[in-house]
Amino acid sequence: MQWPQIEHAWIYIVIALVLLYALGVWLGAKGKVVVYRNYYDVMLVAGLYILPVLMTPSFILLGGGKEAVNELTAGLFIVMLVLEGLLLLFILARSVRDNLNPLKALLALYVKIPTALFFSFNLLESFTAKSGRSRRKSIFWTLFMVPVIHALVHDKTAGKLPGRFGR
Repeated sequence: MQWPQIEHAWIYIVIALVLLYALGVWLGAKGKVVVYRNYYDVMLVAGLYILPVLMTPSFILLGGGKEAVNELTAGLFIVMLVLEGLLLLFILARSVRDNLNPLKALLALYVKIPTALFFSFNLLESFTAKSGRSRRKSIFWTLFMVPVIHALVHDKTAGKLPGRFGR
């Protein structure tokens, strides 16, 4: 059997991944899969992006340019890797506890991590981008992701900041 046009096989893989992501978003919005337990869960997953962003200036300041890495920056890098690993393990355990079916838990993780990372990246980029065009694109994608994340949150009463407009 001969494979038809193997050089274009990546298109089928991308289509399958996008369809799987869309299925996860649809099942999460319907409540059949718990993607985010509450709004705190969104910020926990966003911590996977925020933690390296906050640690990078310390590497730059303590590293001294392009010279050899000293023990302090190597130690900070190890601390960051350990914190990232613990955070990822916590997110995994929380997803498995929310979705007792392992396939639903994997689907929730497949939707949970890219969605929150994309949202947090665009949220940060909307304040730090160099050009106005980049800021506008980031604000557009941030505003586009807010209703998607709101639909994927299972418990909408917990995890909000206290305020006078609360329900």
